[in-house]
Amino acid sequence: MRKLACILLPVLTLLSGCVSMESVNPLSSPRAAKADYRLEGMWRSKDDKSTSYLMLSYRKKGLGSLIYVSADDSGAIDTLREDFFVTHTAAGDYLNLTNGVYAVDGKAHRDHPGPYTFAKYRFSWLGRLMTAGINSDSFVTAVQHGTLKGKLTRDNKGNVTNLLLTDSSARILHFIESSKPGEIFAKETRFEKVGGK
Repeated sequence: MRKLACILLPVLTLLSGCVSMESVNPLSSPRAAKADYRLEGMWRSKDDKSTSYLMLSYRKKGLGSLIYVSADDSGAIDTLREDFFVTHTAAGDYLNLTNGVYAVDGKAHRDHPGPYTFAKYRFSWLGRLMTAGINSDSFVTAVQHGTLKGKLTRDNKGNVTNLLLTDSSARILHFIESSKPGEIFAKETRFEKVGGK
């Protein structure tokens, strides 16, 4: 399971409470993916503690890759590489992220292909890229109540540490879009475009 979500990628996949959440299925089929070329290029996000860069580029047929680099005040640099494609609906635009390669504290890690994580994105009227990662608490509750299908992993104290959604793409997307945005997504992170297309 991908554990870097709590450490490395707050702008895309930060999970509230640090419950790692992945899904067997994406929000839509990658075969039907259409490119959103507004995403392409180099983006920067800066706050009091760190500066992050996000580079996105399309390869073919709506499938793309992204590289994320973050440096904090201590000089530590973390990286992540993901493949992605977009799910577009009338209610919003979502990134389906998979196949990660990442480095934490200088050690390389590779996730096995398959599981997906999600983020919602939009563009502000000034052209800034606004991303919001999943708040996993809502999904944990949905699985506990039988609203969604999934497997929960607990630590020796009984706390949920990982969630693997096993439900269909359509049911997961319906759950996201029928819920209040504040319950599903974390606070948005703003990126300024600094290079590329």
